[in-house]
Amino acid sequence: MSSAEAEGDAPLESPLAEAGWLPQKGISPAVAWCCAASRSGDAASLASACRRLLEDAGLVAALGREARSRFESELAPERQAQRLLALYAEVIARRAP
Repeated sequence: MSSAEAEGDAPLESPLAEAGWLPQKGISPAVAWCCAASRSGDAASLASACRRLLEDAGLVAALGREARSRFESELAPERQAQRLLALYAEVIARRAP
């Protein structure tokens, strides 16, 4: 990891981005990676991607970091509180005469 990445100034390498997968809500990075790394409708290709996931500790670690980063940016309690407060402010503004 570069010093820029450590300081949050540069994007982290993403196994999902490298596989051409855009983040989807509710899909774990590991499942998303297996889907992106396999051919649609090809069970053998999916099995191969899953097998690689089981055998590649570096890939699993990278996907774990990506999941952690996504949690912290989208699902952490602090972020949820910010979203809830913004929603309350929006509702109150709509109801004001």
